[in-house]
Amino acid sequence: CLAYIRQYVRPAFPALKLSSVKPYQLESFMMGLKKTTSLSNSSINAIFEAVRIPLREAHRLGIIPSNPGENIRKLSITRTEKGIPTEEELGDILALDLDPRIRCAILLGAVCGLRLGEVQALRPEHISEGVLRVQYSWSKVEGLKSTKTGKTRTIPLPEVVQKAIEDAKQANPHNRDGFIMYGGLPDAPLDCRFIERCFDKCLVMIELGESFQSTPTEEKKKILTTWKDRNISFHSLRHFANAHLRGAVPDETLRKLTGHRTAEMTNHYDHTTETDLENLREAQEKRIIPLIRSA
Repeated sequence: CLAYIRQYVRPAFPALKLSSVKPYQLESFMMGLKKTTSLSNSSINAIFEAVRIPLREAHRLGIIPSNPGENIRKLSITRTEKGIPTEEELGDILALDLDPRIRCAILLGAVCGLRLGEVQALRPEHISEGVLRVQYSWSKVEGLKSTKTGKTRTIPLPEVVQKAIEDAKQANPHNRDGFIMYGGLPDAPLDCRFIERCFDKCLVMIELGESFQSTPTEEKKKILTTWKDRNISFHSLRHFANAHLRGAVPDETLRKLTGHRTAEMTNHYDHTTETDLENLREAQEKRIIPLIRSA
C-alpha cells in the first residue's frame, strides 16, 4: 500500500489535506489511471483501496467529518479463464534440472492443489505419515497467517511429492526444521515473486531446449508472452490438480484437498475422514502421478 501511495497517489495529490478531499477528485483520479496507464482494473482498485483505508480510519477517529471514498465504486473486473499446462508440458517442466525448492513447489501445486502462499508456509512439522496438514499461508506483509478460508485441511502426499519435500528440506542451509521453501534468511521463506519467475523461466526453457542460454532476452520475453496469452502462471498448477482430479472423487471430497468453499457448504465438508484421504490418494495416483513419473 505504501508503494502505491508513493508511486501514484502522492504525485496526484501533492499538497491536499485529508479534510479537503472530495469524492469527485477520487473518482477522477481512478479514471485518470485508467486512461493514462496500462494498469489493469484490479490494480487500479488496489491503488484506490490504499487510499480508502486511511480515509476510513481518519473518519472513524474523527479526524475528518466524513469519508469521501465511502461511495466510490470500484472498477469492474473481467476475469479471464485460467489456463492450465497440458500433461506433456507439465512432464517437460518436471524433466528440467530444477532447484529442489522449485520442483517441490510445482509438485505441491500440481498434485496437491496448494496455493502459493500455502507452499511458502510449509514446514516439516506439517507432515506426518504421508499426510500434509495445510494450516498456514505466508504473506510478505503479514508473515505467517491462516489459510485463505481460515480452515486447516488435511491432504494425502504421494511418495514423489514426499521425496521432493525431503530433497528441499535436506538442502536447507539454515535449519532443516525450517521452511521447506527456505530463502536467504532463516525466518522467512523464498519470495513468492521469485518462485513465480522461476516457473515462468521453466515455461520458456521447455520451448527453447538447449538453445535457452544463447537465446536473446527479447526473444525469451516473446515466448513467455505466448504462455501469458494462454493465462498460464504458477497458480495454473492448482487448476491443473483440480481439473485432473475432478470426476475421480465427489466434488465435496475434492474441496477438502483444494480448500475451496462455497456459501452452500456446511462445516461437515471441512473435516477430512480416512475414507476421504484414501479416495483422494487413489485419485492422485491414478490421474496425476503417472504424468509425474513419466518425466
